[in-house]
Amino acid sequence: LLDAAQGRVVGANMVEPGTGINCPCPKCSSEHRQTLQAIPVKEKNAEKIAQAAIKYAFLKVGVGKDVIFDFEKSISFDGDTGPYLLYVYARGNSLLKDSDFKNLGNLCVGSCLENPYTKELLRQISKYRDSVLNSGIGYSPSILCQYLFDLGQEFNNFYQNVRILDAQDDDRVFLLSLVEATMVTMKEGLNLLGIEVVDKM
Repeated sequence: LLDAAQGRVVGANMVEPGTGINCPCPKCSSEHRQTLQAIPVKEKNAEKIAQAAIKYAFLKVGVGKDVIFDFEKSISFDGDTGPYLLYVYARGNSLLKDSDFKNLGNLCVGSCLENPYTKELLRQISKYRDSVLNSGIGYSPSILCQYLFDLGQEFNNFYQNVRILDAQDDDRVFLLSLVEATMVTMKEGLNLLGIEVVDKM
């Protein structure tokens, strides 16, 4: 199953730029949908992505429900899938790397929280512990899967609608700290599901 998934990951995603995939964010602009490129998969990441696809496809199904595994849907970077969450993590990681971000510890929130996308992302991050607890109490990893997918959507909304790197110094530090918090949360949540992140796609 893993070898087959890995082969499909490479075959399905080694495509020419511009063919595009649709971002599942409900508020994303049509321009974003056009610029979100299909992602060339490096061989060294293909196995991790394939494992994420298989594990997430099974774990996201609620307790007592039938599991129907679909290769094509599970390896897609579009929608509620393991590869999509890995893409979100890699996207945030790339942003932090490009910004040469260093968390100085003292943050000035300032006007940042006036932005609804910033507030929603911060609110979603704050739900993480409760999600993990509820997932454990209910023996239901699907609760954590749904949380991580929601986190990914909120992060993409934030990424598309907030000018992070162009913000004033204090605001920029806060916004990048929020990106970092998202990546830490995503990585920890995926690790609890037995899914290893990739730093770069």
